[in-house]
Amino acid sequence: MRVLMVSEDIPNPHLGGLGQHVLALAQALHARGHQVDLLGNARHPIRAHPEQQGPGRFLAALHGYERGWKQQRLGAFHAFAQWANARPLKEAILQHAPGYDIVHYHGHLPWVAADLPLDLPFLQTRHDQGGDCMVKTRYIEGQGICRATEATQCARCATPAPNALQQALSAHAVRDMRKRTLRAFERHPVVFVSSFLQRNFARVAPRTVPGSVLPNAVNTAQLMAAAAQPAPSPPPGPLRLFSAGALFGYKGFEPLLQALQDASSGRDFRLRLAGSGPLEASLRARFASPQIEFLGWCDYPRVLAEVLAAEALIVPSLCEESCATSVLEGLALGKTVYALAEGGTPEMQAYASTAGGSLRLFADLPALARAVLEHPVREAVPPQPERFENGMAQLAERVEALYLQRRAQPVPSPLEPS
Repeated sequence: MRVLMVSEDIPNPHLGGLGQHVLALAQALHARGHQVDLLGNARHPIRAHPEQQGPGRFLAALHGYERGWKQQRLGAFHAFAQWANARPLKEAILQHAPGYDIVHYHGHLPWVAADLPLDLPFLQTRHDQGGDCMVKTRYIEGQGICRATEATQCARCATPAPNALQQALSAHAVRDMRKRTLRAFERHPVVFVSSFLQRNFARVAPRTVPGSVLPNAVNTAQLMAAAAQPAPSPPPGPLRLFSAGALFGYKGFEPLLQALQDASSGRDFRLRLAGSGPLEASLRARFASPQIEFLGWCDYPRVLAEVLAAEALIVPSLCEESCATSVLEGLALGKTVYALAEGGTPEMQAYASTAGGSLRLFADLPALARAVLEHPVREAVPPQPERFENGMAQLAERVEALYLQRRAQPVPSPLEPS
């Protein structure tokens, strides 16, 4: 098949988990004999990031999908912005789709499919809570996870104290976004990376949400290559911990570091933290010490090397992670992963022990920090990522089956506007 993968996240100087997933899936589908091209953003030149080229052609045609449309100045979300940002994305898909057997979208504007032709062989994978939540994370800084379902409550994410007009504008925008997203799901197949993600959207939908669930997968070949690299055996000493992620509030690094400082334990430890973001300077100023080392942004091979060198991995996200690849990678490399019991993370217990890893879940970061500092000493076992039961090769096979199913479907009758 000729496959067109679409994602606004590629290329990027600091490629995130979604972008890495798309590239790994593209390579796995290519290995199964498919021609896979990428339709990505025009913001970053692909020549500066040749490793993000993918197995086929790279089409730099996505732009105009992130304009603010004066929402920040108005202190309100408005429906025009959602429509206007999806329009250039839809036009690029329609321009480049001819000649492809399937178009597979991995992005942040799920409602783009609401107005795509019914006969377009399109499907999308949902990786975040966009389409339900305007900020895509359902997390409010300083307050925690947002579990509100009424659209009027969403105005506080546009401005801290919305007036009546701002609240009305924002509520209308959220309702319109959710309506368009549900219409998109009903017109074209959708894959959720966790059952949690599908359930969360169902809370705000007036009728059953269609779709299937396929969790993210690990790039087994890359993990095996990393594990095969010779590494010196570290001498006995402090507990070696590692954590990686973007340094935003919802990723939980500030309360994690504070909890580790506050934990009453005589256990000596060394935490190496990879990542960059708006909180990096303040976190360095407050917490950098012989016990806590900030590595800054690290490329993927460096991150894997750090995971392999650690005795345990911490994923401290306060938000509801849909399907954190960092958790899966730690488990595939045989590590104990400490995380919060939120979002789609508990679903990863299904794979936890298949390659010798374990997943420990906690209600809050103080409890997690105390448990980490009691991490048992055990003899190192060579990692066996090839045994992990959720690899990219298996995912590519399942995705291929969805492609064949989509192509075999008759064109449905046009839906009436809902």
